[in-house]
Amino acid sequence: MRAAYIARTKVLHPDRFIRNTHPEEWLLANQLTAELNAAYGILGDPERRRAYDRDREPLRDAPQQHQQQASQDRAAQTTRPAYPPDQAAEIKTGHVRFADLGPKARQMLLARQAGELPNEFRHALEGLWWWYLWMAGAAIATCIAVYAFAADGGRDQDFLIWLPIAFVVLAEGITRVKQRRDSSLRPFVFVTPLYIIRTVGEVVSIWPIWRGTCNTVHHHINGMYSRSEVTVQLGSEMIRFSLLSKSQYSHFEQCVAGNRHKALDALQRRDTAYFAANNDFVDVNVSTAPLRHAVPRKRGFAYAVSFLACGLSAAVAYPIGTQESRSQWSKMPTRSTPSVQTSQRVSAAPSTGLLEDLRKLQADANRAAANSDAGGQRTTPVYVPPTQPLPSNGYSRSYRSPSVAPFEIRTSGSEHHFVKLVDKWSGNTVLYVFVRAGQTAEVLAPLGTYELRYASGTTWYGKAFLFGPQTSYSKSASGFVFSEQYDGYSGHTVTLYKVRNGNLSTNQITAEKF
Repeated sequence: MRAAYIARTKVLHPDRFIRNTHPEEWLLANQLTAELNAAYGILGDPERRRAYDRDREPLRDAPQQHQQQASQDRAAQTTRPAYPPDQAAEIKTGHVRFADLGPKARQMLLARQAGELPNEFRHALEGLWWWYLWMAGAAIATCIAVYAFAADGGRDQDFLIWLPIAFVVLAEGITRVKQRRDSSLRPFVFVTPLYIIRTVGEVVSIWPIWRGTCNTVHHHINGMYSRSEVTVQLGSEMIRFSLLSKSQYSHFEQCVAGNRHKALDALQRRDTAYFAANNDFVDVNVSTAPLRHAVPRKRGFAYAVSFLACGLSAAVAYPIGTQESRSQWSKMPTRSTPSVQTSQRVSAAPSTGLLEDLRKLQADANRAAANSDAGGQRTTPVYVPPTQPLPSNGYSRSYRSPSVAPFEIRTSGSEHHFVKLVDKWSGNTVLYVFVRAGQTAEVLAPLGTYELRYASGTTWYGKAFLFGPQTSYSKSASGFVFSEQYDGYSGHTVTLYKVRNGNLSTNQITAEKF
């Protein structure tokens, strides 16, 4: 008993609550702690405990009398008819469209929805805010995916997987919002004198008040009331909702119990006047089968709007990502002015990306060369990209997180290096690093097994063209494993020049394979 008392005191003690910020919880904790101390004082004192037991002797027979009364009530309920004999008081069970209801029933439903009948219980079911969040998330996901695709130069197409998912989510959200907006009713559950009513869209579902079986789970946090999860079982169907205060749950419980008692009592007394005054669905033909799609969903309209929204998001994000791709390795913007020279041929294709821009620039160069014929001999058009300032040593970008393993790159000589780690299984690039000539770069790499590839050269033309026509491309013959060990993370140190007893073997590759 003492252990139980101590455990309960730890939960209910007023010192666990701040009086200024939580005055109601603090006051309730004081009251409960006083009751707990009084109970522990009575149970811990033998004399006070015997006196307490003597005072309760007249109540010992109360449970038995209560059980007898309950059995008599159950026997009386079994003899009551399921429906009153009078046709004017017929009770319906099923589903009906709002448009098929009579004027009185429609008027009463709208009044209940507006809260004009305070004596009846009403509770709003799920709203639209979840769908608004999903739609906003889909639009943001579209922008991020297109931006990432463009900023990466179009090399990693995994970002585009999110586009159809965002498109479908946005279309379904527009469908639900449009359906809800076009409906006269909102999702509600009502407890009336004769019925439990649920409205979803244009469909109204009704059940007799005595057919509902309520199961409630009360949630508490730190011993304080949090919410009540109510489940109303209505034959094969079920209604679930949450009540956030005790007053709401008390009102619901009083409406269900009180109206059920009144309805069953009227059934037993054959009080047709009670049913005639409270039955709004006398002349309504209900369907026992569930009704669906009461409001046209207009999916074609929703998917068209979703397509336009995704297209607009992509149109906004793609230029920003393209600009980022061109300028992320340089503080100066990339120029697009081609030049023509006759003394040099392009011996290697640009390494990656922006092929469309390159074709346009090459076409401009061809037109310029065609207009500059000299002595009847046409010069060979050659595109030379504009040079860019060198990025800072160790400039890197990671496409996978977290980056925790050490990765050191050492160089020598007069050539700069553009190094990247490529996933050995998927072929996706996970890390870029720029290392200036003769310097060392230290970065953090994500965990995994990768292939090392690097491009070398002296003149930097930007990330799209790397070191221009003189770029040389290489890759490692073996993989690099970055892993987590018991005392930290295991990384690698790479020297991109020949050393005695070195263990890094590299092979020359083409620009396309890079």
